[in-house]
Amino acid sequence: MLLITDFLKWSLVILLLLFPGGPILATLIGVIIGAMGKVKKVDLFFLFFLTGFINGSLANFEGYSMLRYLILLPLIINTRSKILADKILTIPILVFFLYLIGHSLLVSPNPMYSLFNAGTAFLTIVVGFATIYSDRKEGFWSAFQTICLVVAFWSLISIPFPEFSYVRNGVGLQGIATHPNLFAVFLAPLCFYAFARLLVRPRFFDIFLFIFLFLILILSQSRTSIFAVVLSMLVYAFFAEKMITRYAKTGLIIFAPMVAILIIFAGPISNIVLDILTKGGGGAVNVIDSIEVSRGALFFAQTQNIAAQPFLGIGFKIASSLENNSFFEASSSSNSYEKGVFLLAVIEELGIIGALLFTAVLYSMLAHVFRRKVQSAVFFIPVCFLFTTFGEATLLSIGGNGSLIWATIALSNYKYKVGEV
Repeated sequence: MLLITDFLKWSLVILLLLFPGGPILATLIGVIIGAMGKVKKVDLFFLFFLTGFINGSLANFEGYSMLRYLILLPLIINTRSKILADKILTIPILVFFLYLIGHSLLVSPNPMYSLFNAGTAFLTIVVGFATIYSDRKEGFWSAFQTICLVVAFWSLISIPFPEFSYVRNGVGLQGIATHPNLFAVFLAPLCFYAFARLLVRPRFFDIFLFIFLFLILILSQSRTSIFAVVLSMLVYAFFAEKMITRYAKTGLIIFAPMVAILIIFAGPISNIVLDILTKGGGGAVNVIDSIEVSRGALFFAQTQNIAAQPFLGIGFKIASSLENNSFFEASSSSNSYEKGVFLLAVIEELGIIGALLFTAVLYSMLAHVFRRKVQSAVFFIPVCFLFTTFGEATLLSIGGNGSLIWATIALSNYKYKVGEV
């Protein structure tokens, strides 16, 4: 009954956000009830996320996008500072951000712009952790699953209206989201989770959920999300505690029919895979050419910058073209953008030294996963999200999936610390 109630609640929120004036109204309501303490922190967090996630072709939020950040005020203020300090101000994070501040002042060609983005990057982490480490546990994972289902449902409803559901590029399904890749990346972790549960305890609902979500990922033409699901399953199979020995038989039962299907329908499946790899180009477009069109120019510029400044980089959030950025126009769509591959972006901007420091931050948060100390697929959700950053470099961006990824990292860390393995 609670799931149905939550489903209806978030459906109403999404419908409100889809129409003119809706985002502003939803933001103001969120700020007011948040300040009064009448709403859960996870609800405030997902309201903030959805105001940037929902397709704005019906409800033009342009010009008011900064207003949505007001939702974060009651979320952060109402979380005890000691909790945030204990969980965020760890040695790896402190060292990384001290490096980031010094790097912005001494290396960046535009210190004010890089410092501004360093502040928003820190805010990204704070918001994610504040959502998890609140005074009472408020069901982040339950809310995430429900909202994923709501987004998938209304996106399915939108398919007959391609002028809305395919408006971005006419090829990939974006549903009610602003972009096909953002849409798919958001759903990828739940798709992975449903598949992972099949290895442990196969249930009809998980089978249905995985097939349903995976088909949506295919319709989105998002290479990033599909690869993230596949790679996450490999990591889960090899790093979950005793997974191979305990569930080898179940895995064989599940994967044997899949292999048979792949062999029998090799022709049609290869055509689908090729269509996804070429973003709808099919056999008429070479895979390499498709990637070249999508990322080629940026990749070339990034590799040149890395070769020129391998250890210190070009400056945090500095464009690969090395064009000057304006501090006062940091939120401008023509001035502030996310590079395609996070790993490449962090090496380019912060150098090998900064990349190693940031790797230490991630490892400090997720060491329990790679030491094979956990079993539940929930612990591996941030791993799936991290794989998606190989296509969308939003990990240190509060405006994209950044805070959502950090919330799952905090959730994984919290569950391990309380002994939920």
